[in-house]
Amino acid sequence: MPPNVELPNSVDAVNPTDDDLSGSFRLASDESEDNKVYGSIDTGFKASSWNLSRDSRPFPSDQAAIEAAGLSVANLTYTTRYAAPEQATVYEIGLKARWESVSLNMAIFDQEIENFQENIFTGTGFNLQNAGLQSSTGLEFDLRWAPNDAFQASLAATIMDPLYDSFVDAESVDPVTFERIQEDISGQKPAGVHEVSLTASGIFNFAVGSADGYVRAEYIYEDKIRVIQNTPESLASREVGTLNAGIGLTWEN
Repeated sequence: MPPNVELPNSVDAVNPTDDDLSGSFRLASDESEDNKVYGSIDTGFKASSWNLSRDSRPFPSDQAAIEAAGLSVANLTYTTRYAAPEQATVYEIGLKARWESVSLNMAIFDQEIENFQENIFTGTGFNLQNAGLQSSTGLEFDLRWAPNDAFQASLAATIMDPLYDSFVDAESVDPVTFERIQEDISGQKPAGVHEVSLTASGIFNFAVGSADGYVRAEYIYEDKIRVIQNTPESLASREVGTLNAGIGLTWEN
């Protein structure tokens, strides 16, 4: 690991003060006793986040103060110590409905996060910094079907399109010299965010003599993603497909 300056110190006191007022505004209409449509605007806030790893670096703007305080060491590099607060805004329209044997919750959403806090892999560690703007637009739903008392099935999914709208100074590593560089990754998809996630399940209840029984199955799927932002998907990726199943019997004793 390259040399560093411990934290806190006389220049980096680690005492940020953040404040924010967040809120929600929602309109809903009861179309019937069992059906409702709604629209909402929500805002959110995430306070400053500090990088407390060994790879945490002083800000370039603090270089003169670090040197004047006698804290500088040989070959010290400067990047970031922390990420500034996030501001999130989410627009959503949705439906909550129930019929005789079917129920459905569905929402279409558009989310924007200013100063999105991201950990960027730098070869020897992670650099915590802010993207200018990160957005996600998508659809999520939860569908349940219960045609009788013995059987129930459900399907839930989130389908989304995550994007770095603006991230011009993302830390990276030159693949040839292995030196830290800054690159513009605006227009790329954030690592670690699945575009498609779904869960399907079913349960069947039955009786065998004096015993009550059930058979249950569940499938969980998440599509292939790149795990680390500036690492090729061929080197670090993840795709999830999980099947769970069970059978049980219960007697009075």
